[in-house]
Amino acid sequence: MQQVLSDVEFAESTIWLMGDFNSLDNVKGEGYELICNSGWKDTYVLAEEKDDGITVEEEIDGWRESDGRSNLKNEKRLDYIFCNQEKQVHSSKVVCNGKVYPVVSDHYGVMIEV
Repeated sequence: MQQVLSDVEFAESTIWLMGDFNSLDNVKGEGYELICNSGWKDTYVLAEEKDDGITVEEEIDGWRESDGRSNLKNEKRLDYIFCNQEKQVHSSKVVCNGKVYPVVSDHYGVMIEV
C-alpha cells in the first residue's frame, strides 16, 4: 500500500530526488527551472566545494539538429540531486567519469557530501 505524505509531513521530511533529468540547467521555462521553481533545491548550487558538474560529455542522439540544439557544446549537466529542504552541502562531485572511478554509463554519476 502506497503512503502519501501530508503537506506537513512533506515539509518536515528530508526528501532526495536524484537521477538523469535530461534537462539543461540553463534553459528557461523548462524542466530544471520548473523543478527549482517548485521548491526543490539543487545540491550542486548549494555545495561549498564543487567541480564543473558535467555529467554528459558526448553528443546526445535525440538532441541533434532536428530540435534546434545542434549548436550546444557536447558537455552538459543533466544529472542532478535535488532536496526539498535547503541543506548544508559540503561538496558535490561527478563520479564514474573515468577521472573519479571508471565510466559505467553514458551519463556520469553525482555524489554529494552533506
